[in-house]
Order: sequence, then structure tokens, then C-alpha cells
Amino acid sequence: DAVFEDKWDIGNIANEPERAKSINFSFPYTLIESTFLVRKHLNFNTIKDIDNEGIRIAVAERSAYDLWLTENIKKANLIRAKSIDESFSIFQEKQYEVLAGLRPKLSDDIKKTEDCLILDESFTYINQCIGSKLNNTEAANFINKFIKKNIVNGFIKSLLIKYNVFGKLSLPKN
Repeated sequence: DAVFEDKWDIGNIANEPERAKSINFSFPYTLIESTFLVRKHLNFNTIKDIDNEGIRIAVAERSAYDLWLTENIKKANLIRAKSIDESFSIFQEKQYEVLAGLRPKLSDDIKKTEDCLILDESFTYINQCIGSKLNNTEAANFINKFIKKNIVNGFIKSLLIKYNVFGKLSLPKN
């Protein structure tokens, strides 16, 4: 909404198709992995193991990964919560089999469980980008050159390491 109210010129924001109708998105400078927290006793090792009848997946409604799950999960039941924290609460309280989320948040949530693990595999990535106004192609071109250069020269990776988020955030492929 702020883009239409002329409240900003550029900003750090996740690239989503709906937003792309009103925002120029740069190449991603980091990726945030979406994956699953699962009950250990179920022996789930891959995403394919999860998409089966009778499996309940707690997910924050309208999250970027909820959109991916809606389009791709065919057999398991998606149980939507109003927030990310609420999705974890219902996963625990109702003993659902699976919780969908962003790897950094799931890494925090697993500390509050005794019977779970996080899948190594990711089902999608959230592209963290710099957004600019649609009509500002000069800014978009400058930002893209800056991001590409700093991924290639290792500067962005060095910042992720410096601020202890490398591993929670991934670098895009060149």
C-alpha cells in the first residue's frame, strides 16, 4: 500500500507475484528457505513423504510458502493459522504431523519441542530483494548491478557471516 502513497522509493522486501504488479524487484540478494518441521517418529525424510492422505500441515495463512503449498500439496491437509506463531502453537497443541515455515524460524521453534526434526530439503525459497517504484528503471538497473557485483565478489556472503545469519539465509546462484 505504501508504494501507492509515495511513502518510499526503495525498500528491502520479499518478491511475490502480487507485489510485482506495483513494484520493480531486483535480483535476490538472499534466499530464505521454506521447509518442514516434522515429528521424528513418522520417519519423514523428503517432501514427497509428507504429501499423503491423513497428514496435517500447520501453516501461516497468506504467507509466501502457503501460496506454494496450496498449489503443490495434493493429498495432505493444510491447516491454516492466522499467524506464524499461531501455526506453531496449533502444531504443538493438536499434535499435527508437520509444520511449514521458514528455516530460521523453524530453527528457533525446534528448541521448544522434544520430538521433532527439520527436513534438510527445502520446498521453496523466499527471494529477498530490493524493491523500487515501477517507473524508476534507472534505480532498478543500478540496484541490480550492485547486487550482482556484491554476490560475485563475496561481499554479501561476508555480511551474512559477520552478522551470524549465514546458514539461516542462503545466497542465490549467479
